[in-house]
Amino acid sequence: AIIGILAAIAIPAYSNYTRKARLTEVTHAMGAVGNACIESFQSQGEYPTCADIGQIQSSLGVTIPQTYVSLANISPNNTTAPFYADIEVTFNDEIDADWNGDTLTLRVAQGSRAVWSPAGSGDTLAAEYRPKN
Repeated sequence: AIIGILAAIAIPAYSNYTRKARLTEVTHAMGAVGNACIESFQSQGEYPTCADIGQIQSSLGVTIPQTYVSLANISPNNTTAPFYADIEVTFNDEIDADWNGDTLTLRVAQGSRAVWSPAGSGDTLAAEYRPKN
């Protein structure tokens, strides 16, 4: 009976906890990339364009955990105000098999705070797991 209770309650709770911990590692890295984008905008007058994880690391000096992320890019809007940059990651199955291929976007904008999953981003990560703005 005790083993049955543990299997029914403790194991799913632990699994959910570890999934959220992995997600937190990724969102903290995305926040660091966002700060680097803001610094780049302040010093150069435009947000950087980066097509992959390696380019983000070499251009901005920030590492995104490749253990959990298969793709990452920075897509800036440097042509019309308000200027912004979208930092998007695509998860792999190491973070969670259910999240394989799901995306999450952080938008940093000139003169405003960063926004998770902005309108039109098309993020596919379940809303219950997206960071709150």
